[in-house]
Amino acid sequence: MTSPLTGAPNEVERLFGRRDALVGMIHLHPLPGSPRYDPAQGMRLTLKVALEESELLIRAGFDGLIIENAWDIPFLPPDSVGPETAAAMAVVVKAIKDAMAVPLGVNCLGNAVETSIAIAAAAGAEFVRANQWVNAYVANEGLINGRAGACTRYRHAIGADQVSVWADVQVKLGSHAITATYSGDANFLTSTGSLSQVVGRAATTLALTSQAVPVTSCTTSQPGGGQSCANAQNYGH
Repeated sequence: MTSPLTGAPNEVERLFGRRDALVGMIHLHPLPGSPRYDPAQGMRLTLKVALEESELLIRAGFDGLIIENAWDIPFLPPDSVGPETAAAMAVVVKAIKDAMAVPLGVNCLGNAVETSIAIAAAAGAEFVRANQWVNAYVANEGLINGRAGACTRYRHAIGADQVSVWADVQVKLGSHAITATYSGDANFLTSTGSLSQVVGRAATTLALTSQAVPVTSCTTSQPGGGQSCANAQNYGH
């Protein structure tokens, strides 16, 4: 149950009790503070739909869930995400945690990893997603920097070291105008304290295979975008 690169515990096995796990995505309705939020509906509809979708995914055989504010578009850069977003997501994550006995993750867009960690710590989620852990990229939100240094310190400062960070090697929804050599990324990632590495470099619509990413020897990575019903069997499902 350890990473062949670092000797650290394999977080997927630690959280799920198996080497491979199928994690379903819950895309939340627009939250307070976002342009499409409907004050008349409030959080009632958001909670209702999130709980219904969570139950459907677990009944369908998913091993865990990750909650994302996907409809808070257009997204803000990490340091501009407001407390209203964190509060709303924490309410939803806690409600799902109370209803579903499975590991939960949090992804606060765009790349607001410290906010995700705070939500996970408050609501009892086990992991967070970092869309960009190292290097920098240009996206709709502007110039986005990797969060590794700030997030590992923040996680430790609030006593949340138990929260795993599932970090992408390279973001797929942006341009890497400032980047390190790709063949070195996997090596540098292991020194940043991220506990699980997500391979999501391909476009979301590109089908993944179970083959290892070229130029890396990491065998504990999780597929990110590109997972589908057709190729899930490649990962043991």
